[in-house]
Amino acid sequence: MYVAVVGCLHGEFTSLYESIAELERAESVNIELVLVCGDVQTVRNADDLECMAVPQKYKRAGEFADYYNGTKVAPKLTIFIGGNHEASNVLQELPLGGFVAPNIYFLGYSGVVNVNGIRIAGISGIYKSHDYHKPRFEHPPYSTSTIRSIYHTRSCDVERLLAIKGSNGSHPPLDIFLSHDWPTLATRYGNIDQLLVRKPMFRDEVRRGELGSPVLNQLVTELRPAYWFSAHLHVKYSAIIPHDQAKQRTGSNGSETTRFLALDKAQPRRHFLQLLSIESSRNSLENEQLYLELDLPWLTTLHRLMNPSASESDVLNLLGGPESLKLTSKSGLDRAESPSQQINQSFGSRPTMPTSLKQNSHTSQLISKLQLESIFPFNSSTRNPLQHEPKKPKLDSTQADCQ
Repeated sequence: MYVAVVGCLHGEFTSLYESIAELERAESVNIELVLVCGDVQTVRNADDLECMAVPQKYKRAGEFADYYNGTKVAPKLTIFIGGNHEASNVLQELPLGGFVAPNIYFLGYSGVVNVNGIRIAGISGIYKSHDYHKPRFEHPPYSTSTIRSIYHTRSCDVERLLAIKGSNGSHPPLDIFLSHDWPTLATRYGNIDQLLVRKPMFRDEVRRGELGSPVLNQLVTELRPAYWFSAHLHVKYSAIIPHDQAKQRTGSNGSETTRFLALDKAQPRRHFLQLLSIESSRNSLENEQLYLELDLPWLTTLHRLMNPSASESDVLNLLGGPESLKLTSKSGLDRAESPSQQINQSFGSRPTMPTSLKQNSHTSQLISKLQLESIFPFNSSTRNPLQHEPKKPKLDSTQADCQ
């Protein structure tokens, strides 16, 4: 399967898909999946724009509203994690992930999904030590403080991902991990001299070992994904991170090395787009099917927070069987069901791609079925994007070049 990986998007959806089409023509390939490493900016209207922490001069609507209201449809299944320049009110309503528009899927604060057998994990936000151990307390309307703390990574997000290893340290291997921040250890294994030529302002942080997020280091070393992609610092940088061979000998799953790549922001003449060829356990071309599925070990990990003895079979029973894990088929783009048919579908039946956020209820269904209300409170008093149609943006759609 061919995958396009993207750095900071900053609302440039149409430009991104045009760039991907050009890459397909140049390389004679069919890209089936797009992964975005944050700063996506899912701004539907002026209200959403006020929930995004950027300097006033960078507050522009971007292009997402066209994909939300159906004027345009994402031509590729697109999965993303959150960064530090987001419409936080939209993402906050989907703590376990969900569709923000047809064919555009948010991975949640932290999460794991499968696409045709490729296991993809990710964590949203950036690290700030003063908020790391706090619970999530923010809600709209945000203050000048909470509009920033809302996108700070929390310890619970990291601990839940670490828990997918299982008690014996074994877990199904991760193929791809997405983060906005870099793990700090990435600077130990790449060409630092070249990085500092392009970004000399990073010199002191590199010297102190503080460039990036220290809490991501444990995720790299414990989960050992084959690939790790990041963004945030607006520069392309690669590294090959080695792992403890003793753990390999004890039978723990994971790669011997993690190939790390940070990408730039989506602008002309920037290195923001990477083509990845990765083997899928299923034939993507068979019957033209592309499946996005919920990850059973991840859901079981979450359910065990409230029911420590729960098994994967218990979770499947709660959700309604293996078919309940499937979220899309045939990329969800060629399904002809009417909006009323899509609205009335239960989570446990064969799902179709929702036509807008108001049809996307899988997060609240998951929270209810896995008994996670105390962990992911769903506050219906806030402005809920699952229930409200967007206003027509009246702002300049020029991309927000957030430094």
